[in-house]
Amino acid sequence: MKVSTITLAVAAAAATLTVPTAAYAAHDRGHTKTVVKKVIYTTFKKGQRFDHKRAKNYRVIDYRTIKGLRAPARGYRYVRAGNDVLLIRDKDLVVVTVFANRF
Repeated sequence: MKVSTITLAVAAAAATLTVPTAAYAAHDRGHTKTVVKKVIYTTFKKGQRFDHKRAKNYRVIDYRTIKGLRAPARGYRYVRAGNDVLLIRDKDLVVVTVFANRF
């Protein structure tokens, strides 16, 4: 007798827990919001601080793969931003030179 009483009590408690969630789900139907982040890409100019999150097609470039680029000095590197090649300083990420439309 005690086992069946406990089983009924557990079943009743489980039924009361599932009813409110179904009621809330029916009430919330169609009221969800979808947030879309729009990324704005920029073209960089000499003297600007470089941010890779705002660069389209960001890549670090090996200077030997592109004709006309010389080896960067120590502490500098070439990066791709869109169709441009930028020479940036590693210390403060400032754009030193812009080579437009190299890709």
